Amino acid sequence: MGGVAAADGLHSIGTWLFPAIAATALAIVVSGFIALRPCGRVEAPSSITPQGGDTRTLGLGGTSRIDYWAARLTEGGLVAAFAAAEELDALAQQDSVSSAAVIAVWCEHLRAASADRDARITRAVQQRLCTHLKRVARDRGRRATLHLDLSDAQLHDLDLDGIALAGLSLARARLTGTTRLALRSWGSLDASGAYFGGDLLAIELGVERQLSLRGALIDGALDLQGAAVFGEVDMSGSEVAQHANLRHMVGGGGL
Repeated sequence: MGGVAAADGLHSIGTWLFPAIAATALAIVVSGFIALRPCGRVEAPSSITPQGGDTRTLGLGGTSRIDYWAARLTEGGLVAAFAAAEELDALAQQDSVSSAAVIAVWCEHLRAASADRDARITRAVQQRLCTHLKRVARDRGRRATLHLDLSDAQLHDLDLDGIALAGLSLARARLTGTTRLALRSWGSLDASGAYFGGDLLAIELGVERQLSLRGALIDGALDLQGAAVFGEVDMSGSEVAQHANLRHMVGGGGL
């Protein structure tokens, strides 16, 4: 499918998110959906620290309560894992440092999820992550620096509607069910090489830098109606099994 989507002015999401360039007429050129081909990981901007990895880098110490409960997520049984998820949720609400550390633990857990891991634990972690992110989104100071790294993660019915981030990576992630990404990103949104087992709904998505669906496979529908992207949009090599709705989508850059 090829074509050009243009707008006389920015959609309301654009004026809310990026007023400095709201008067600029933007156009987006979307390439035809062709055979899926994987691509390499796009790194986060060097000025932004991805949320994920070793919590010791956050100055909490290797024997912190967060590290203890993080270990219980995978080393204990089902009951212990659910208890750990609850404890981590409580710790995440204490302060911004604890919040960042727990987000790192949750993201690492989702990235490392294997096919033989109990899906109930993985979904419980994902649910708490999404709920916490929506809580953090109300804090304008924190949301502007939060880069979420869910590359290679195993996700189901991911719902990030209404949150605001500095950037999001879903590169090579496997997402089943319906994925909801009606969010605002002050950086990039990278879903290159990702597999979406159902619909990808990103109505009125706002992205300041690059939006990449390069090499992504979407087994359902793609809905980007009203999305505003102020950097490059790359959909080359992607496939959509059902229909793609790009009405009123505006963006800058090209393929």
